[in-house]
Amino acid sequence: MVFNRWRTYFEEVSTVEFAHPSIPSSPPVYGPVQKITVEEQPVPWTLLYADDVMLASEDKIELQRQVQALCHRLERFGLKLNVKKTEYMTTDEDESSSIKHALRVNGIELPRTSVFKYLGSAIASDGGLLVEANSRVTAAWSKWRSLTGLLCDKKIHEHLKSKIYRAVVRPVAIYGAECWPVTKEIERRLSVMETKLPRWTAGVTRLGRVRNESIRQSFGVTRYLRRCAKLVCDVGQTLKKKKKKKKKKKKKKKKKKKKLPTLAAFM
Repeated sequence: MVFNRWRTYFEEVSTVEFAHPSIPSSPPVYGPVQKITVEEQPVPWTLLYADDVMLASEDKIELQRQVQALCHRLERFGLKLNVKKTEYMTTDEDESSSIKHALRVNGIELPRTSVFKYLGSAIASDGGLLVEANSRVTAAWSKWRSLTGLLCDKKIHEHLKSKIYRAVVRPVAIYGAECWPVTKEIERRLSVMETKLPRWTAGVTRLGRVRNESIRQSFGVTRYLRRCAKLVCDVGQTLKKKKKKKKKKKKKKKKKKKKLPTLAAFM
């Protein structure tokens, strides 16, 4: 009844003619879309952009030549090397950082850095992993802060919080950790982070006297180091499986060649 009543009402309204006042300022439109003249230009197809380019060399003279060659190559295609964002790093601690030994591009000196971030990983000049571990911890905390509206909401169940934590926060913390030679200092920093994050998510303080293991069990989270060790084992197992498959294929090919009888032997 209500549907029919509203339907008849809209039908009556649609049949009523409303008088619209004329608008003298706007020109009359004869079609559904007004014609607009646009200045036609050819489509740009020479748009190029290069980012995250790394050049490595054992000799500084060779590296200088590579950087200068890259700069000339970019200028050939209409691009320019951004000198402000370009920097170099050396692993030789005894090397002097004077003006004579600095890298230059078109006469402009490039800044030297001790930490270089490339594809999400922090590379230090001394080859240590403490800088990378600190950057991973900082990135995990920033990701957790961006999700505090969900992770710290008491209305959301812990099971859903655990899924969000394992899917979003944890991968940021252990990115590339399966390749780390873990030291005591790195282990300590990761353990501190993995202790604080679940406790803050659960809203448990030290006054609550709740063990860390019980919080991990409630969230279904294991230790970071165990997770990293599992990733290393998974990589090793996949490599072993590939080698076994290759060996089996070779054996099958050899067996098939022996079993196939010739026409003379069959007769």
